[in-house]
Amino acid sequence: MKPKTRYNIRLAQRRGVTVRSVGMEGIDIWYELYTETATRNHLLLNDVKYFRAVLDARAENSSSPASVNLLIAEYEG
Repeated sequence: MKPKTRYNIRLAQRRGVTVRSVGMEGIDIWYELYTETATRNHLLLNDVKYFRAVLDARAENSSSPASVNLLIAEYEG
């Protein structure tokens, strides 16, 4: 990690930003944020089915060294 990235992570923590790992139960919250960001930045918007498939495939394939986690950052709840 670059020093600036570490600095920004610590700064966010000091200012009250928390990050939590959620499973499939948090995908609706995550997808709502993704939709808002993609629309604002004129990005290609994938359907939620795509992301469900990615998370399901990773959960079923334990032989891969890759780790897929769904993270949500929150500020003041």
